Amino acid sequence: MRYPAKQKGITFIGLLMVAALVGFFAYIGMKLVPIYIENYGVKAALKALSEEDTQDVSTSELRSRVMKRLSVNNVEGVKPENVDVKAMGRSRVVSVNYEVRSRFFDKIYLLAVFSESTVLTEN
Repeated sequence: MRYPAKQKGITFIGLLMVAALVGFFAYIGMKLVPIYIENYGVKAALKALSEEDTQDVSTSELRSRVMKRLSVNNVEGVKPENVDVKAMGRSRVVSVNYEVRSRFFDKIYLLAVFSESTVLTEN
C-alpha cells in the first residue's frame, strides 16, 4: 500500500499572512525612518555647536545658532521653544526636547519623543 506524499512548504494562505506581516512592518519602518533621520540631524547640530567657541555668546544667540544649524540639516520638527539653554556651574547645557507625530492610519498616529543635549564648557 502506497501513501501519498505529505505536502511540504507553505500554503497560499500562509504565504499571504507572511506577506501581510512583512508589509505591515515595512510600512511602520517607512513611517519611522524619516523621524529618526531627522533626530540624527538634531544630534549633528548639537555636536557641531559643542565644537564651536561659544564662551561669550548670549543665550538667545545660542538658540539662534541651534535653529540655523537645524535649518541647514533640514530639521522641521523642532521649534525655537523646544531649545533650552541652562547654566550649570561654569558651563551651559543646550537641550532640544521635542516630539514628532506621524500619521499611521486614519486617526492613529505614531509618536516619537526625543531629548538631546550637549554641554558647552567654558575655556
